[in-house]
Amino acid sequence: MIVSLFIPKAIIVATASFDTFFESRESEEGTVLAPIYMEGLQHTYTFWNRYSIVFNSFNNYIYEADLIGCFDSLRTKWDKIPSIEEFVPYFKKMVVDNHIQMIGILSAFDNTGTPYVYQILGESMRRINLDNEGRMNYNCVYLEKKPHIGKLLQQTRVKNGDSWEECSEVRLRCDLYSTKKAIDICRFMLRTSYYVDNINSAFYDTPLQADMTITTPTDVETKLINI
Repeated sequence: MIVSLFIPKAIIVATASFDTFFESRESEEGTVLAPIYMEGLQHTYTFWNRYSIVFNSFNNYIYEADLIGCFDSLRTKWDKIPSIEEFVPYFKKMVVDNHIQMIGILSAFDNTGTPYVYQILGESMRRINLDNEGRMNYNCVYLEKKPHIGKLLQQTRVKNGDSWEECSEVRLRCDLYSTKKAIDICRFMLRTSYYVDNINSAFYDTPLQADMTITTPTDVETKLINI
């Protein structure tokens, strides 16, 4: 899962620091999928300390081992920092040409302080911090393979006896958030998603960490935080 909040002063993006992959194993009951839990794989990358990406593998069976090399190679195309408008088409071409399968959030500010947030799903990439009229949209986006947070925060229908009741969405006022509040929302979503996924085996206070980037008009901060 990747959580991103775009607030007036920064773009905060985070993902759990661990990964779960699966492999097929033969057992007495036939072929089963066995989980492999990995710590220490890279989930963040920065370009010139101006643009940042937080990413996860789209495929739960293989790790994109060449991904960092692709990022390194792309960065060498310029002698000076390109504008984000110039950079994004080359980034997208790199993803398509190399058939990179990842989910991610690319964050940047241009020289005027305008924020740019792009969502990456496989080979698809689009800007997500503008509304339908092209106006700046301060919002929260969470990319999850299982919709735990979506069920909690989005508009849903709940069965109560023999009838269905509408539950309104939970509105997040990202336009009012401080950086500290945005980080707190990231912690809540990542920990809640993990706990729901492991509710029968994990305690809520199980130690967890997340890889995070905080992108501002002047720089990018990358850090590992406790959630």
